[in-house]
Amino acid sequence: MALPEGFSPWEHFQTVLMQVQNRIVRNEFSDVGDDDWEEEIITPRASLRVASTMRDDDSAILSLLKLMFFYVVLRKARDMHPAMYVHPVTSYQQLFRLKPQVTLYFAEDSVDVEPGYDPIDGEMSFRMMHETATTVTMAEVQAIANRIKTLFSSGNGFVWRKGKISGAYTDHENGYMLRVLGRDRTEVKRVIEQFLDINNHSPQWKRLKWNENDEPSVAYPTIPPTQMVLGKPKKLPRYRPIADVRFRYAVMHLHGGGNPIVLVDRTDHYENVIAS
Repeated sequence: MALPEGFSPWEHFQTVLMQVQNRIVRNEFSDVGDDDWEEEIITPRASLRVASTMRDDDSAILSLLKLMFFYVVLRKARDMHPAMYVHPVTSYQQLFRLKPQVTLYFAEDSVDVEPGYDPIDGEMSFRMMHETATTVTMAEVQAIANRIKTLFSSGNGFVWRKGKISGAYTDHENGYMLRVLGRDRTEVKRVIEQFLDINNHSPQWKRLKWNENDEPSVAYPTIPPTQMVLGKPKKLPRYRPIADVRFRYAVMHLHGGGNPIVLVDRTDHYENVIAS
C-alpha cells in the first residue's frame, strides 16, 4: 500500500518516537504517577519526568537533546547492556581450544517489549566439527554467511516464536546441541529445521527430546512473582516467556582469531560484515 498523500517523514517519525520513548519514560518514573498523572515540577523526580517526555511540538534538536538527557545524563543507556557474566575472548581462548562456532542472535522488537521488562532474546549455535581455525577457508565463511542471510535475514527477518515448550536437539557429530523454546512442538521443529538448513542438513527427529511441564502456566508464569532484595521488591526472572524474537545478527568465532567475524547484521551496528 502506498504512503498517504502529504506524508511527512518527520511527523511520522516523531509520532512513533513519542509512542515508544514516552512509554519508556512513564515506566521509569511510574513512582511519580500513572498514565493519568497531572504534570508538575515540584519534586525532583517529577521534574525529571517532565524534562524527559517527548512532545508533539518539540523540534528535532529538542527531541535529540531529550534522548541524550534520558540515556546519557540519567545513565539509562546502561539498560541497553544488562549485567552479564562474561569472559574476555582472549582469556577464554587461552583456557579452551574450540572448534569454529557460528552463533545466531535474536531479540524482541522494541515496540513489543512489555513495560518494566527487558527485551526477550535468544541464540542458537553450531560448531564446525570437521574444521579448525587453521583449516576453515574464506570461501566457507562466505558460503555460510550467504546461507544465513538467505534463510534468516531476508524480508523482515526470521521470527522465532518462543514459548513454554522446550525441545533439545543433540547431534554431536555435526556440532548441534540445541535447546529451543516454542509456542508448541510444531514451532520448535520449524526453528530447528530452518537452523539446520544453514548446513543443508535434514533433521533427524529421533535426536529431539522434549521437556514439558504438566502445568506450564504455573511452573513458568507469564508475570513472575517478586521477592524482597535488600528491603526492596524485585521481580524474579521470567522463565520460558512468550515472545516473538527476530533475527538480528550472526557471528563466527575462530580459536585464536580474537574478535568474532560478523557474518550477517540486520542491526547496522557492525562494520566489515561478510554478507552485507
